[in-house]
Amino acid sequence: MELVPRFAPRVRPTRGAVAPLVRQTGLADIDLDHVPQMSDTFPMATTLLNTRELSKDTAKVLRDLPKTGPRVITRGGETVGILIPPSGGGIESDIDLLGRLRFGQALAAVQREAVLHGSNAMSMEEIDAEIRASRSERKKRKAA
Repeated sequence: MELVPRFAPRVRPTRGAVAPLVRQTGLADIDLDHVPQMSDTFPMATTLLNTRELSKDTAKVLRDLPKTGPRVITRGGETVGILIPPSGGGIESDIDLLGRLRFGQALAAVQREAVLHGSNAMSMEEIDAEIRASRSERKKRKAA
């Protein structure tokens, strides 16, 4: 029986757009458990595959992909990509699904930044006031 890796639900943002904020504010240990993730909805059997194994047995990995399911490609212990088998819906639906995945990743990044900045707790009135202030400032810049 193959072991399925279970990734910790706790997110430690240390890379990407929030990395400078994390270093400056010391928020490396902020708890983001309350931010829902797609991985919380259903278990997905995923196996790890390092780049050396992929390079050595590329044909076998690709041939077995429909049977083994998604494969997480790693280099030096860091994730560098994901191989997923095509669905029965055709390449167009798969490409559309990947676009939605990218959108979900962008949304998750925005949610993480909102938690880091504390803006996730803003009321609608505060959000509306922020939008009005931003629009007013933009109008002043255009007029100048």
